[in-house]
Formats: sequence, structure tokens, C-alpha cells
Amino acid sequence: MKQKFTMMLLLFTSGFSIVNAQWTKAGKFNNVVNDMLVIYNQLYIAGNFSQYDGGDCFFTAYWNDSIMTKTTDALSGTGVRRLLNFQNTLYGTNALNFPINKGLAIYNMNTWYSESGITSPQTGIYANNNYLFVGSDAGILSRKSTISTMYEKLTDSIGGAITAITEYNGRMIVAGNFTTIKGGSYNHIAAYGTNFTALSSGLDGNVSRLQVYNGKLYACGTFMNAGGNPAKFLARWNDTTWSQVGGGIVSAGTSGIMDMMVYNNALYIVGEFSKAGNANAMNIAKWNDTSWTSFGYNKPGYISSIEAYKGKFYVASYSGDSAILYKTAITSGINKFNHESINATIYPNPAKNQINISLDDDFDVKLTYEIISLDGLVQLTNKLNGTDTTINIDALKSGIYIIRIKGENGEYAMRKIIIL
Repeated sequence: MKQKFTMMLLLFTSGFSIVNAQWTKAGKFNNVVNDMLVIYNQLYIAGNFSQYDGGDCFFTAYWNDSIMTKTTDALSGTGVRRLLNFQNTLYGTNALNFPINKGLAIYNMNTWYSESGITSPQTGIYANNNYLFVGSDAGILSRKSTISTMYEKLTDSIGGAITAITEYNGRMIVAGNFTTIKGGSYNHIAAYGTNFTALSSGLDGNVSRLQVYNGKLYACGTFMNAGGNPAKFLARWNDTTWSQVGGGIVSAGTSGIMDMMVYNNALYIVGEFSKAGNANAMNIAKWNDTSWTSFGYNKPGYISSIEAYKGKFYVASYSGDSAILYKTAITSGINKFNHESINATIYPNPAKNQINISLDDDFDVKLTYEIISLDGLVQLTNKLNGTDTTINIDALKSGIYIIRIKGENGEYAMRKIIIL
């Protein structure tokens, strides 16, 4: 599951409709891209590749909208699988051959460093405000807290790989390539708390991603049925029953839905398919909780990953022996687009001397920030300086504050911060 520390601010704009997006090439990797994530105001790309545009690039690269920085440290293994921002640090689950610790690493100074306490290949990863969770190929679910470097094993009784983790309605959800937990029947997905709980009869095939959207849990993968009912590649759980989404997915291929992303109050899916509901949507589609939208995408291969960065959508299309990175302007890729949102990384949190606000995109409207004490008094306020703003907080006392970003017309978004 893709995770961002995101503040959403809806700014109403005039509606328009453009059906066909103009997709352009941003580069070529020699193997599949497994994940993409925006952090440190860069687009990070991870996968099984060892080259980018003919030069060495081992499993990871990052893009600043014009230049690709390659990882040239020749790590061995089969690749990096998932990326996650936890406490403003980039983590990657992987199957890399570190000498001792394996399966989880931190990216720093253009290479990966293994994380102690994890010793086998991992895929699933998720974080909330308190914990980082990882799931292994051997069915082990582990976590560490924000104030600890030690990993706690929560369970080792899942009968197969954990490929996706999230939270839904106050419970952890784990999914992947398994059909049993502690000898009981749990088909590819289960809720975890004090005990495991089945989600109806589960799914009949592997799960690649989990995403919560508009109060419902979405699962995607290569399954054909959910809860005993047809739901090819994509299913929705409302805490009681499973259902297919918007008329279902049509595909002649077997790769399934490989990635999902929530952006601007819509769910985006990518993979190998030809239709979503009534929309002729080749390998990428948008779901607004009512209907599907096509992007007019027609590139060869299937799409393995999607991310939004600096006003563009990026997708990685894999075809046989290479993965092409394509991009399109977001305003060209959305039908009936009538909202804009702020995607802001605020770090560090907790903070001592300064706080940084990093926006993924430039905005036409003027934005300001306010730091507000819990008694409702504004302690600091000023305009945001483009996409990156540093705030000096030396004058503030230790405690909990609210940081609020405001638009010109009074719209706002808030997040809690801790000042040491």
C-alpha cells in the first residue's frame, strides 16, 4: 500500500472534460518496476531492474522531473518490492542479499542499508502514527514502534507470503498468497487483532495491494471471485460483504490489477485489463465511487505501478524485457476534473528547531500556514514559499500544536505536530 503524510485541501475550480491523455516517455528500465513513491520532493522508483537507459541502476532510482539519479552501488538479489515513508525515512521491502539482515532496508546517500531485526525477504509494508508493520514471504508479521529500533514478531502462523497490509475500521488487514492461518481457512485475506477474523470466505487468488477509499476496503490482485461472488482482479469490502466494483473488470490477460492509488478523492487502478465497467480503459482507470473513467492509454505491456508527482501521473509499463516510464499531465488525464488537492509532507514530527513543509506540486492559489496551540490561539503564520518552506519554531514552547494550511477562499487542512 502506498503511504503519504498528506494534507488534503479541496479548492474548487471550473470543470472540464478531456478524454485522451498525452503519454510521453520518461525513461527505460531493463526489468519490472514494482513501486513508486514521492518523498523528499523526488519520485522514487523501485523494482527488479539493474539498468536505466543503458546504464547501471540497481533496483532503485529517483527522478526530479528532469533528471534521473541512479543507484550505482551493485547490490545483489532479485529486487526492491515496496516503498514506504515512515518518520520521513524511506523504507523498502526487498529480496536483496545483505550479509546478515535481509528483507527490509533504509535508503540513504544513494544506496540501501539493511534494517536490523528482519532476516528474510519481505513484501508487505504499512505504517500508522505509532508503528511500522512488515510482512514476510514466510507469513511472519512484525512491527516496530516510533520510539524503538527493535522489531516485535506479532505472528508467524500465516501460511504463505504477506504482500499487502493496511488498517480498516480499527483492525489490521493482512493479505497475500495464503489460504490458512493457524491451520484454519483464511483465503488470501484476514483481519488481525487479538485473534484472526475471516472476511467472509475471502478471495480465490493472490492479492497485490490493499487500499481504503471512501469508507470501504479495496483489494486487487489476480483473483476471480470474492466472498464466493464474481469479482475479477478487484473487489470491495464494506465490513460485511464483498462485491465487484462498478460492473467489474474485463481482461484477457492474467497479470491482474497490480497497483492502486487514491488521489484527488478518486481511486486509480493499473494492471492488465481492457475494460472497467462500461469504460474501454486499457490498463489504467479512475473510479470516483460512481463510475469509471478511461485515460486513452494505448502503450504496449501491462502497467505495474502508478504515482502522482509535480502535476503529472507516472506509470511503469512492462513488456517482456523492459519497463518504460510514461508520464502525462494530470489535467490531461482526468475527465470532469473539478478539484485540486494539496499533497504535503511535513517533517520532522516531532520537531525541535524547525519544521519543513514540502508540497508535491505548484499551486496557482496563494497558500498560508498557521501553527495553532491547543487553546485555539495562532502562534505563527505566514505565506508558503512555493513548494518548500522552512519554519523556525524556536519561539514556541514544547507541546502539541495544530498546523493548518489555508487557501485564498478559506478552505483549509490540518495536521497535529509535536514540538519538543
